[in-house]
Amino acid sequence: MDQEELDVVEHQHPTVNAHLLEEPEIRTSTLFMLLCVALLPMGVSWTYDFPGAMYSFLADRFGVDDYSLSKNEVLYSVYNWPNVVMVLLAGFTVDRWLGLQRSTLLLAFSILLGQFIFSTAIQWRTYPMAVFGRFVFGLGGAAISVAQSTWIVLLSDASNMAWRFGIVLTVSRLASALNFAVTPAIGQSSISAAIWLGSGINVVSFVAAIILFRARNPNLDETGRVLTNTDTPIRFITSSRPTGASVCYAVHVELMAIYYVLRSFPAPVWIQFAICIFYHVGVLLLYQIASILFQGSGAPYS
Repeated sequence: MDQEELDVVEHQHPTVNAHLLEEPEIRTSTLFMLLCVALLPMGVSWTYDFPGAMYSFLADRFGVDDYSLSKNEVLYSVYNWPNVVMVLLAGFTVDRWLGLQRSTLLLAFSILLGQFIFSTAIQWRTYPMAVFGRFVFGLGGAAISVAQSTWIVLLSDASNMAWRFGIVLTVSRLASALNFAVTPAIGQSSISAAIWLGSGINVVSFVAAIILFRARNPNLDETGRVLTNTDTPIRFITSSRPTGASVCYAVHVELMAIYYVLRSFPAPVWIQFAICIFYHVGVLLLYQIASILFQGSGAPYS
């Protein structure tokens, strides 16, 4: 496709990223980058539910009398509570501070480091260290989805964005399902092997983050920030910031930007937010508790 044809495509379909249509080599590169994007949360999806999938094995490891259900729930709490704020901070980190590529690498490293700390804690039978590892793991665990979503938008156009989101989410859900099926089976032979397998899968996700960090994309500037030509409410507010503004004024500007963005969301978006909340509260909590109940029932479980 020559430049004249590309100009026609961009004029008739401004939402289409012309670089995705240009040459077969570029399309192949884009698909490879999408594969790396799909692998980003695979380690998180595999190891997030490790405490639920391996509750009985962890109790044996730490001691049945010392390791209770409440201690197992703490391993989820130290992951979930920081992410109430971390996902919001990740958005500003991607947009304003480090840019997409550096943020992706930093979040992936936090996940890998936290999982290695957690695995080492299980190996050494040190529960406080396991809690700390899950906390570090959580600093990047949910926030990596912010970077992942941004990558998908950059590598897609209006005609294929939905199915590319679907493919990426399928990889995450598949990893979570395989964790519940594979990890307990391996844990029956060696809990150490089951733990470090999860760390190995996080290494794969980190390698994918390194590839994306080294990649070049025409929608990113030299600092890794997303290029845009639109005048959003955020751009309007920040453009009025005076020289040498105080930190308090900067915080006020950012809060006002959040307010304008939230106010712009239509009702269907808020309904989707509610659906996500009920999904996580209902479905995810169900299979975490159900896993523990099955393991404590004495019935065969894998």
